[in-house]
Amino acid sequence: MKSRVLILFSILGVILITFSSVMYLQGITENNIKSELIKQAEIEKLSQIKDISSHVSSDLDSVIARLTGLEDSKEFQSGKLDNMTEKLVSEKYLEINNIVDRIFVTDAKNIVRINAVPPGENRFLGYDVTNRTYVQNAISSDDLSLSDYSIGLDGKSRLYISNKITTHESGKFEGIVWATVPINSFFSRYYNIDNSSLPFMMVMDKNGTYMISPFPNLVGKSFFSSDVQSFFHNNSEVNRYTRELLAGKSGITSFDFGLGPRTVVYDPVFVNGIPQYYLILVTPNESVYS
Repeated sequence: MKSRVLILFSILGVILITFSSVMYLQGITENNIKSELIKQAEIEKLSQIKDISSHVSSDLDSVIARLTGLEDSKEFQSGKLDNMTEKLVSEKYLEINNIVDRIFVTDAKNIVRINAVPPGENRFLGYDVTNRTYVQNAISSDDLSLSDYSIGLDGKSRLYISNKITTHESGKFEGIVWATVPINSFFSRYYNIDNSSLPFMMVMDKNGTYMISPFPNLVGKSFFSSDVQSFFHNNSEVNRYTRELLAGKSGITSFDFGLGPRTVVYDPVFVNGIPQYYLILVTPNESVYS
């Protein structure tokens, strides 16, 4: 009887050891597979963000080229804002209205004189925009200026690209020609910006203000604000990579601030050799494993 019990326990022991060994090896195999999937995802996302950054830069360069063409044209160099200049603005608008939602011109007193817009949109002709932050920044900057996160007269979030109109002969300031880029529709062309359960993109301006995020409570707020810091639970890795990105550097990292582990790649958007906007691609690790 004793021998039978010993044999039974021996068999159970072997089964338990075998089962434990199988589970252990399975765990190692599963972890190795997950690790390999993350490595592959990192390579893919690094390539992807470089591609997106290049396309954003190219699209903004295309807008800048049109504004430069307008400013250099004989119609604008004449110092007159008339039917001829309005016709030229409308033509340029049609060339890039897949990127911008309007091109407008303000005179030397910051009054809106010309505005090419989609049908049905308010043209805001005659409006004094002197007190708008993007106008003040453009006036105090060099000839070409790209705004930070801004809100238009109609309440929509936009980027404002501007070029001062200065006559070549006299150097007289005649006004500013502007193009506006609708932030959401522009960046949604390149990547998911709404669904945080899928790989998504966030975008910041030079001040560290979130222009794009699937978390609405972050949009329009500085990363350094108490609200945003609280949202990320003052995560040291999030702070580290954000500061590195705003310094014009690219990179890759991973972290978990309470919503599960994420893999993050980041890259600045250069325009005329200067970092202007900052892209962040966030990939929930669970979306890589599934």
